Amino acid sequence: MKYFPDRWVIVEIEKDGTKIHKVFATWLGGYLNGDQWRLNSGIKGTKKEGPTFVVVGDSGSEYVCRQGAYGTSAYTGSVLAGFDAQKPESVKFKVLAEQGALRYLESLL
Repeated sequence: MKYFPDRWVIVEIEKDGTKIHKVFATWLGGYLNGDQWRLNSGIKGTKKEGPTFVVVGDSGSEYVCRQGAYGTSAYTGSVLAGFDAQKPESVKFKVLAEQGALRYLESLL
C-alpha cells in the first residue's frame, strides 16, 4: 500500500539498547472530519524521488514523505505526547528534529 501523508515525522523508540524508527503520518481533516494518523511498522529503507523520500516499511507499505511537510497537527502532536506519557519507563521515545530525520533517511539511501 502507498500512503501520501500531509505531514509526517520520524519517531525513535529504544528498548533494551535496540532502536527502531517509524514514520508517524498525519492527514489533515476539515470541519466535518478530523485529522487522521498512522504509525508505520518500522522503517526498512528509503528511496529519494525529487523533493520526497519514499519510506519503505517493514510490512512493505510505502510512505511518500515530502520535504517541507515535516511536522504534525495540534491533534496528532497530542497523540504523540500521549504515546510518550503512557510508555513504560524502560522505553525511550522521541520525535526526531527535522534535520535529524532527514539525515537518518539519507543514511538509508
